[in-house]
Amino acid sequence: MFGYSNGGVFAAALGLRYPKRFGRVLAFSVGVSPAGRRAAFPNQPPDFYLLAGTLEEGFYRGTAAFADWLRSRGAAVAFHERVCGHDMLMWEEALPPAVGWAFGT
Repeated sequence: MFGYSNGGVFAAALGLRYPKRFGRVLAFSVGVSPAGRRAAFPNQPPDFYLLAGTLEEGFYRGTAAFADWLRSRGAAVAFHERVCGHDMLMWEEALPPAVGWAFGT
């Protein structure tokens, strides 16, 4: 499952809700944590690859907080940051290594 910005929140929420369907979640620039929308955390959560730009302040804080929340519950999280704003170029450049991570290449 992949998404960025609002789509990143959607991807993360679906990963938490349907962990058997989505074993790996790529969520970029998650501005609003989907954590509060789920009362129960899955027994076997998907692995998360999170990305945020240091220049997209609120999105960076939201993504970092979500990473911390996931880790505190035992989820596997790869958090990456780039010196970028909230823009398509960052997401396009970061997608190939994220897909490689997801498929183990």
